[in-house]
Amino acid sequence: MFSADWSYQSDIALGLEYTDNLFFTTSDSLNGDIADTNLLFVPAFSILAESESNRTQLNFGVSMERYDKVIEADRNDPFVRFNWDSLRENSLYGLELGYIQRSTRTSELETTGQVNIFGTQTRSSVEPYWQTNVNESNTLRIGLNAQSVSYDVANLINYNNYGLFTGWFYDYSNNSTLNINMDFKRYDSEEAGLDFDYGSIRGGIDYQISDGFDFSFDLGVGYGIREVGENYTTGLLNMGLVSQQEYYSTSLVLSSNLVPSGQADLRQIHALTFVYNHQISENTEFNLNSSLSESFPIDDPDSVRNEVFKIKPGLSYRMARDWYFDTWYLYRSNRNIGRDVISANSGYVGIRWRTE
Repeated sequence: MFSADWSYQSDIALGLEYTDNLFFTTSDSLNGDIADTNLLFVPAFSILAESESNRTQLNFGVSMERYDKVIEADRNDPFVRFNWDSLRENSLYGLELGYIQRSTRTSELETTGQVNIFGTQTRSSVEPYWQTNVNESNTLRIGLNAQSVSYDVANLINYNNYGLFTGWFYDYSNNSTLNINMDFKRYDSEEAGLDFDYGSIRGGIDYQISDGFDFSFDLGVGYGIREVGENYTTGLLNMGLVSQQEYYSTSLVLSSNLVPSGQADLRQIHALTFVYNHQISENTEFNLNSSLSESFPIDDPDSVRNEVFKIKPGLSYRMARDWYFDTWYLYRSNRNIGRDVISANSGYVGIRWRTE
């Protein structure tokens, strides 16, 4: 590792963010429509070491928020991610470690719709994996993953999530790869006195339509097995189109996944995501991120569903060699069927110092 080529990168952002609905509640609620401005400071760093057969990367930083009115919502959220992989003659060994803190103002929005601006979600993860070339056309990948998720607010439940995943990839032609992916997981919450097994089995294809234009598709079944109560199955569909051109990139992804939540249940999330990036000029880049998702408990799909819509256009301008001006607008809405729509508008302006 010490004989590897080393590189370093810093990305330090400082700016002001304004939101017209800080608590993300309806206007007639106790905390409805409270607007506030916060100072956002995000220093992030990356260290990379590469050699002929090994690659090691460490990313770390902290997201700090300081509010003008609701100072109790001030935050310091650290994040660390470590990646290591080692290439052998026919195999690849790897390890991923992660630690991140997030505000429960956003961490549960897509799954349950719950918002608590004073809470923190802490997520730790570890994932070792192994990949081997069985022959010229077939590749096998096996790995383990484990997550620990905890909250510091009473209405959300701590849990552990761990399991095994495996995938088989067959190079059908020069521009297409067939695949079968399986994962077997276990949800365990001592706090709720609840545990269950779940996972999925999926098969699909990755197809290169042309240079810079890729299509992916997989179809399968998700399942849940409980010691007490009924077992259940559901269909899963994932499909994506990605275009990477000289000055712009576009992706459109339809996904369906099983995700545990802080309400001690397993939810299915259907999501449609669109991302567009355009290098307008040598110094100016435009980006757009938008998504529409629907989530519901897998064992009770006819219950109250949670719908989230987000759209975030942004602009980045390179002012000097290492200095950038960033601005973006975010519209976010949430709707539980039979209830009012909750929405919020946010805007950001700031500067960023980035070195490579």
